Amino acid sequence: MEINPLVQKQQCLRKQPSFSNFPASPSAKAAILKTIKQEDNSSASQKHQIVQIPDSPYTLVIFDSPHKIGVFKTKEFLGKFSTTLETGFNLYESTFKKDANYFVNNKLVYGLTTIPEGRHAYVNHKKIHVFPLEKYFSSSRYAWDYKNLYFFYLNEPIKVHSYQPISFQ
Repeated sequence: MEINPLVQKQQCLRKQPSFSNFPASPSAKAAILKTIKQEDNSSASQKHQIVQIPDSPYTLVIFDSPHKIGVFKTKEFLGKFSTTLETGFNLYESTFKKDANYFVNNKLVYGLTTIPEGRHAYVNHKKIHVFPLEKYFSSSRYAWDYKNLYFFYLNEPIKVHSYQPISFQ
């Protein structure tokens, strides 16, 4: 069976992150830094890493000390970028559980979770997108604590029916 080249090209384009969903330009990073200064000027001078999450509008800013992750939503319109701070997660320098979920109108949108090695994360029996964060803490003396830490996000917010919406299989 031969595949139509036009259909094949459209499928290929759909799989790759678009520029607006994967900000890599200096102007996108400048918009994120501007938002950091507006929201918390003291954090703007701290050492940080900007982590773009593929195929999503989310960008994480990971601060070294104290360990903190800011979740930013980045949008592009006519070549100009705007960002909003969605939330911030504090990661405490310990071995305690670091899971955190973010809800909008009682619907789960994204969060942080620790996933046992060799397992996959599910919400309402559907596999979710996860992005590993451990490499961003590799130089930290607490790297072992963050070994299985993941950022997860859902394409559409969903209503969850239990206190702990993440399951592992």
